[in-house]
Amino acid sequence: MGKRLIISALLVAVISFGFYFLNRSEDLSYSLDTAENLRDIKLNVIEGNGLRVLVFLLEHWPTSVLLPQLTRSVTRFDLVRRFASTIDLPPSWTPLTPPKSDVEEEATVASKTLDNDIEEIVKRGSSRTRGFKFVTAADYVAAYRSNRTTPLAVAQKLLENIAASNELQKPLGAYISIDAEDFLAQAEASTRRYQEGKTLSVLDGVPLAIKDEIDVKGYPTTVGTAFINENNPAKEDAFAVGQARKRGLLIAGKLNMQEIGIGVTGHNPHHGIARNPYNLSYYPGGSSSGSASSVASGLVPFSLGADGGGSVRIPSGLCGLVGLKPTYGRVSESGAFPLCWSVGHLGPLAASTADAALLYSVISGKDLHDSNSLLQPPHHLLNYLDDLVHNNSKPLAGVRIGVHPVFTKRSNPVVLQAYEKSLEVLKEKGAELVELAPIHINAVSKAHTVVIVSEMSTAMDRYKVNNSLFGLETRASLSLANQLSSRDYVAANKVRAWALRYFEDIFKDVDLIIAPTTPSLAPAIRESSPEGISDVTTVSLLMSRFI
Repeated sequence: MGKRLIISALLVAVISFGFYFLNRSEDLSYSLDTAENLRDIKLNVIEGNGLRVLVFLLEHWPTSVLLPQLTRSVTRFDLVRRFASTIDLPPSWTPLTPPKSDVEEEATVASKTLDNDIEEIVKRGSSRTRGFKFVTAADYVAAYRSNRTTPLAVAQKLLENIAASNELQKPLGAYISIDAEDFLAQAEASTRRYQEGKTLSVLDGVPLAIKDEIDVKGYPTTVGTAFINENNPAKEDAFAVGQARKRGLLIAGKLNMQEIGIGVTGHNPHHGIARNPYNLSYYPGGSSSGSASSVASGLVPFSLGADGGGSVRIPSGLCGLVGLKPTYGRVSESGAFPLCWSVGHLGPLAASTADAALLYSVISGKDLHDSNSLLQPPHHLLNYLDDLVHNNSKPLAGVRIGVHPVFTKRSNPVVLQAYEKSLEVLKEKGAELVELAPIHINAVSKAHTVVIVSEMSTAMDRYKVNNSLFGLETRASLSLANQLSSRDYVAANKVRAWALRYFEDIFKDVDLIIAPTTPSLAPAIRESSPEGISDVTTVSLLMSRFI
């Protein structure tokens, strides 16, 4: 007992000195230069026994209090409160922005032709170009209509392909589970509808896979854990899944994800690592890792993911896909696991813009079980078809695109080269580039982190008795999040209010903003660390654009 007290006292002394030294040596004043300077957070990767020790220290007093404070100092979360103190706005607890009346009227008219527009997109998208091309939703439909194959044959082949993908020397790991009997039954029903000429929609029979954060009837929603909802399958589909099922899409099982979504690589110690199909030694990004792996590998044409801090966009960027985080409330959160209430979005991942637009159109809509969705105007594809075909050499003439030099700071040269090439193409097509006003990116991005991890740690409070069943990486992240205070959360939502006002003003002058999805390339998988790692540097890089 005496030795334990002496060791604890020494730890307190050492950590307190470090905390004092960091605060004493760091310039904590708030300025625009500080806000715009995206600095690398350079901390060593912690894995194996080192990670076990870190988690133990984070979960036990006194280091449970002192270590998070040290990390807080290094990551500069103090910027959130400092910037908030300069903002003369009340906190915004959600990112809701009511649509203007003219937008509502235009959307109402445009939505009346939505089904015809979906049909037209499928019709135009079924012709193949030379060279490699992913199989799209339009390709499936064209094959069904020409009797070259059937939904049942496609379902049987998909089951074979999923099994084969997991028999590789380095398994793809995109899936957590798929109920073969249920999937084949859906496909048989779709095949009969084609034979009888009674399809439910133009997308009848097209397979769609679902992230394990979203309810699918008959499947447990484990959120990537080893215990949540174990042996407790969902009794109903999430609203977005139900919208797809009503149109005859084949619900093709549950996809892998980073445990409870609190990470950006896609690592999962319970269900296996989802891998990047372009190189199986690299991560696909997260937290919608399986959603990206399943599409980029060609298993399915599109998937449904969830995004609170880049979880659709990061894996889409690292796997060469189109990922969409829709407007808050556009897609109902009903039936999605409650992880981060004020920043949660469901969205599509697809191999083409057309397929992303199609799935977005299917899953959007008003839902009485999600009041935020009732505030959105009717969804539509206005002008999308006109943009698919053009003979004008300057199709983007009149389009103003916002850019900011801070978006490319710290970018990998490969990313920077691709970004600059994209800007040149846009200018050639007639777009005008407009430099944006200072964006306070450091404070805003850190405010977002405060909001999302505060909400996620609160969501996990009900599972404290099961804390040891979480993976080590998740436990470390939750322990750090638990040290954030109510003052931090309020300050972060003041910064959100400022950001909403900023973007409202910006979009009076530009039509869109362009930035690299991530400044870095896909990180390599540490095969020697199946339990996960603590890599604050990589997480910071991958999330630094999501504000």
